[in-house]
Amino acid sequence: MITNENKKLAQWAMEFALKNGCQASRVSIYNGSSSSFEIRDMKMDRLQQASENSLVIHLFVDGRFGSFSTNRLDKKELESFIRNGSASTRFLAEDKARTLPDSSLYYKGGGADLQLIDPKFDSIQPDDKVTLAMNVCNEMMGKAPRIISVNSSYSQQRLRRGSIRFFFQPSCQRKHQR
Repeated sequence: MITNENKKLAQWAMEFALKNGCQASRVSIYNGSSSSFEIRDMKMDRLQQASENSLVIHLFVDGRFGSFSTNRLDKKELESFIRNGSASTRFLAEDKARTLPDSSLYYKGGGADLQLIDPKFDSIQPDDKVTLAMNVCNEMMGKAPRIISVNSSYSQQRLRRGSIRFFFQPSCQRKHQR
């Protein structure tokens, strides 16, 4: 889950980038988890679980664009990470067309719910996931003499993303938070 602490860190990273030579920047925070179960010949072959917590920062420096990511979310480490990213971006070729969109084009809310998230997603129990993979494996086991081995799997990933964008236009600063 993207916490208020994550949002404050993204805000700080954005402001730090702007104070250290970037004309514009966009920061995204990712937080997620994944799990997978692999079945081979009706036996558990592999169980895997992972979690992710990362920051991606897009830097717009002197008409150039650089994108950098890290999972080290300590402010002290991020300071040198952002400074190095800004310095590295200056070595790239100019790309005057690569800019943040005008803030008037950002989604402002109030639209219809697109129902992209299944509300039952997080409630599927691990035993149920294994059972689903076992049932698929069982459907194929022994159905033809040519089948010598059967594999099936169940995997899911839950990725949460939060982003904050700042950019400067002549004589004004605009901010959009999503």
